[in-house]
Amino acid sequence: MKAPDYPCNNTQAEVRDTTVHQLFEETVEKHPDIIAVECNGQTITYAELNRKANKVAHYLLKQSLALETPVGLYTTRSITFVIGMMGIVKAGCCYVALDPTYPPKRLRMIVKESGLGFILDTVGGADKLMKKGRYPKLDAILADETLSEDNPNYAVSTNSLVYLIYTSGSTGVPKGVAIEHCNLVNLIAWTSSRWNLIPGRHVSQSAKLSFDASQWEYWGNLTTAGTLFITPDACLIDMEALNDFFAKHQIVFGFLPTPVAELFLDSNWRKNPQLEFICSGGDRLVKRPHPDFPATLCNVYGPSEATIIVTEKVVELENKAHGMPSIGKPVTNTQVLILNENLEPVRQGESGEIYLAGKLVGRGYFGNPEKTAEAFIKNPFENILGDRLYKTGDLGRFFPDGEIEFLGRLDFQVKIRGYRIELGEIQSILSTHPDILQNYMMDVRRPDGDKVLVAYIELKNKKKKKLEGLEEWLAETLPDYMIPSVFIFMKDMPLTDNGKIDREKLPEPDWIEHLEEFVPPETPKEEALARVWSNILDIKKIGRNDDFFRLGGHSLKAARAVARLSEDEGYKLTILDLFEQSVLKDVATKLVKLKKAVVKEKIKTAEFPNGVPLSPSQHGPYFFWTLDKTRTDYNIPLRFDIHGEIQIDKFKMAITELVQRHSALRTRFARHDNVPVFFLDPPFTPDIPYIDISNDDDQSGEVERIRDSYGETLFNLEEGKLFRSILIRTAKKRYI
Repeated sequence: MKAPDYPCNNTQAEVRDTTVHQLFEETVEKHPDIIAVECNGQTITYAELNRKANKVAHYLLKQSLALETPVGLYTTRSITFVIGMMGIVKAGCCYVALDPTYPPKRLRMIVKESGLGFILDTVGGADKLMKKGRYPKLDAILADETLSEDNPNYAVSTNSLVYLIYTSGSTGVPKGVAIEHCNLVNLIAWTSSRWNLIPGRHVSQSAKLSFDASQWEYWGNLTTAGTLFITPDACLIDMEALNDFFAKHQIVFGFLPTPVAELFLDSNWRKNPQLEFICSGGDRLVKRPHPDFPATLCNVYGPSEATIIVTEKVVELENKAHGMPSIGKPVTNTQVLILNENLEPVRQGESGEIYLAGKLVGRGYFGNPEKTAEAFIKNPFENILGDRLYKTGDLGRFFPDGEIEFLGRLDFQVKIRGYRIELGEIQSILSTHPDILQNYMMDVRRPDGDKVLVAYIELKNKKKKKLEGLEEWLAETLPDYMIPSVFIFMKDMPLTDNGKIDREKLPEPDWIEHLEEFVPPETPKEEALARVWSNILDIKKIGRNDDFFRLGGHSLKAARAVARLSEDEGYKLTILDLFEQSVLKDVATKLVKLKKAVVKEKIKTAEFPNGVPLSPSQHGPYFFWTLDKTRTDYNIPLRFDIHGEIQIDKFKMAITELVQRHSALRTRFARHDNVPVFFLDPPFTPDIPYIDISNDDDQSGEVERIRDSYGETLFNLEEGKLFRSILIRTAKKRYI
């Protein structure tokens, strides 16, 4: 069987048959004196990093560890992590990053699943993670003068494992994605060919160790002579601090997780004209850069199972394109297929599941052949790279130009703030609580557009209405991004005829219901905070006893709130202040002690009673329309396939809100003193017809007929209302 010959899949290129540490050692020979890593003012050159990593490697080789033995690295993002990582790989082992900020229970799960018997400890406490094994201090190893500083002469295959990274698992146990040297070497080859990587360039390292993008940041730079500046955690929630960090270190290239990148696009980036490239990944990118943004913004996509990045897209400026950016086209030696449930390619423009092929597809899940067989399937296509396909669980479709649109998830896995989460893992943990009879997890979109986790819980004791301390109990096992924002306690779970929980009948969260008993703000400071929180969280009533984070706030929203408080209300507050005291009345009390900031003058809406002269790009369409008012060649049809239930009234309200917010949708052309001008009409409620064709036999033909009819309907440029919408129902939870 052959797959369609998409030009975007012609990505084959020669890549060296080598290992990542050999690439690093070659870089050391060429650029020994370049700074390799900087962290909190401490630096290490390539030559020094190599010598210290070699000591770690020789120490591990003396322990007679077998090839591919997993070795834990209990450390934070730091120079010591890089030394340990490199030493483990040079010894032919694969490293497992253990972040001390993770809950101990989760770390113990990872230790158990990876079979760790050896952990290099840099912060103390590794002995509490495993019952049996060894956990030497990395500092003691580096201080041992008997260990050689020469490159070890140990044969490591390009198909050997280089690292394991653990992702959320549906059974409550994390899954260890196993990545080989050849996978990472291919990613490095693409990185080198994609960008002009000048030795000594300044690059930021921002991703957490639990985020696979961190491996690209480390290896992509340490094998190409970059100088890596480890970004302090505080900078990732404070855009002013991040801009200062970039400016201080003259960063030219950086990766930012999608939510952080979108905050950065709204920040004071003008102080960083030296920026050349910003890569964003981990979640669906919505924003586009300002026309003056100094760097090229690249949107990257890829699961951990396919070595971090499989597609890339240069994001057009906001004045050059509209809508959400695509995820682009495949990178070197990578191919993307979009298939239906029968593993048949769908037609261009149709949605289906994204499958990946090529040299970036990892080995599988470490020690878990069943899960590996489910996700890494045999390749049935003779013209597609490799003998396996990775089944992503992501929904997508091809655009005519070969770019790919990411449409969301197909399974019980979701993404929250860039983190991939198995809802089943949270359910499994909740089910172990002695007071919980059953539970169900969902991701729900809040009124402000943010996705949050919602837990529906039925207690064993029917008389109890809620369970105190549940968040704290979960925090012992789960990282903060996996703890539900809302808990809804059900007297009885709604069930289907088959006895399963009926997802359709679960109530939508009533966001106001989950607030403290409402007590209105009392002081001007409290009122100012309430206005800002109301805007950021999209909650109308904010009381003095309300907690910012219990209302749905998180670190990124905290950054927005602090900025808005300074700009709109004239008060200076740090993000750390908000984390220390998050109840409104307490924050307000702290505000009294802070110096008042300068309030920015709000921009006033300009008034043009005689209209605004047309721009050159507006002149053409208006001129040709006046010559022939039956022209339709400027009509631009757009189609969006929507998966999920729609409340028609709310959908129409949303379109009406768009008309009110975006004045361009209210444009009307005219002539004033014989000069073509345009006016902005007051907000109006658009007419949105609703058509149900779910029972039609020829749905595709009916959709085409409706599209052609609407696409050819004339607009009157001088009457305004220059857009129209129609909503078509094709099946249950399927709309166009």
